[in-house]
Amino acid sequence: MKRTSLFIYVMVAALTVLLSSACNTNLGSAVPFSGKTKSEVCLAEQVSTAVDKMAQSYGRLDELTFQDSFDNALNGVLSNCYVGYEPTNLVDTLVRKKINILNLYRQAFKEYALLSDEGFTGKQNAFSQCCLNIQNELTSLGDSASIVYAKAIGTHLKSTRYDQNDVAKILLVALEEIWARDTKQAQSVVNNNFIQYQSAVEAVPDNAFSEEKLTKYVYQPYEGKHNLVMAYKLNLIKSRREDLKTFVNNQDNISSAVHYLVCALTEFLKKGTDKDAVTNYLNRAELLLGSISEEKVKE
Repeated sequence: MKRTSLFIYVMVAALTVLLSSACNTNLGSAVPFSGKTKSEVCLAEQVSTAVDKMAQSYGRLDELTFQDSFDNALNGVLSNCYVGYEPTNLVDTLVRKKINILNLYRQAFKEYALLSDEGFTGKQNAFSQCCLNIQNELTSLGDSASIVYAKAIGTHLKSTRYDQNDVAKILLVALEEIWARDTKQAQSVVNNNFIQYQSAVEAVPDNAFSEEKLTKYVYQPYEGKHNLVMAYKLNLIKSRREDLKTFVNNQDNISSAVHYLVCALTEFLKKGTDKDAVTNYLNRAELLLGSISEEKVKE
């Protein structure tokens, strides 16, 4: 509904500020690597893309949640059963925290890629600091799984010399589990909100609509106000369902891509590494991330 557009665009702008520092970053162009591209660099590239997509998904969930709240309140007004409306924050506090963690991941894997480069003469200090920051943020989330991974990161970093690949795997496995948990919760929320939205739309009486104005939105050759009202309602419900389907499909593709990245790093850590398998996993992740549809706010 058009009345939501201004607020949502402001919210998108606020989220863009959080994302702009790292979105569309290409490690190959941002960091000078000597010699041929290695698997670690390709992995870091894909992780950077994945966390960008995750951050956008968190922001999109915020938009959808606001849209549902506003539309249900408006439908309540039209149905004479308005129970009040609580404006939402421009950016949810937890969303801000998750996006901050993703930014730290992006920086950590940039440093990880540098360490894999034969021409890089630096030490692990920058990578270690990124990992410590991630450890602190995971601990602050407070759930048992995040704390377990935070402790595992800390244990490795206490060693004088540690394998950055081992730490990178812990980071990726933690990211995969946190994302899986968040997507399960998000998809449950949008499904429940959709059911409420459909019920609210269907409950709006015919007399709340102008037949003359309906003809501007219903393009099918229907006659009679009731038929126009029903067609308009069904189009609203269909449009919302398509939006949510795209959102869910994008989240699922991100989940699969991150899983392939974990598989790639797991194979890479084996003594008898199958380079073709690593490449295959990385290619699968790239295809999935590239297939994610752009989600735009509808007026």
